[in-house]
Amino acid sequence: MTEPLRKYYISTLFLPSVAKLRSFVRRERHLVLSFPSWISDSSKEQLIVRLKNTMPENFSIFDAGGRRYWSYVTIKQVISKLDIDNLIPKIIHAAREFRKQSEWLAKEIAKLNNVPITELWDKSEEIEVFPDGWKCYHHGQHFYCENLDSLQVVEVPVWYGQEFGVLDPYFLSQFIDTTPSLSMPLGINDWYHDMSRVMDVMLEMGLLKKIQGTRFEVSGIIVT
Repeated sequence: MTEPLRKYYISTLFLPSVAKLRSFVRRERHLVLSFPSWISDSSKEQLIVRLKNTMPENFSIFDAGGRRYWSYVTIKQVISKLDIDNLIPKIIHAAREFRKQSEWLAKEIAKLNNVPITELWDKSEEIEVFPDGWKCYHHGQHFYCENLDSLQVVEVPVWYGQEFGVLDPYFLSQFIDTTPSLSMPLGINDWYHDMSRVMDVMLEMGLLKKIQGTRFEVSGIIVT
């Protein structure tokens, strides 16, 4: 991916017009607005809200953190609603395939380790046996599982009881990219930001839905 364009400003008050900011952004190159680190969180939040209200619908604007001397806001062009409409069937199919594969792995891991399937996270330190042909390990709220022959990667979510189809934008993109029977839909250039946009739109359309997890009051998104 092309390196971002970085612009430096002493304050949000000295930004150019929205039209000028838009002209800096390309589909393949995002814009990073850099401010002195003393800029307040509220100033960044107000700027982000203002830009979201004035930029096109397929522009993602977010707080990109900062470093010692600088604080960042990113403006990124992502996939448009029109392009999303064209790839919805592929995303639905991929999400269902992910759930199917993830659920099979969860059941196999639970069975091989004699652990209740709803306690894979609680017992994660005790789990040592995995299905033949798979390399797996626990991290965070997932078990990373990689098929040693096909190189398919499935990140199995384990914070949602018996629901193993919870979708993460990056992990869903990774699953599509590594599954031989699937292909990455046109328009998904950035695995995280483009897929996040797709999932947000599909959630609004009722094609995906939110569920509550069983750990740490988390929520997740699944295909309906």
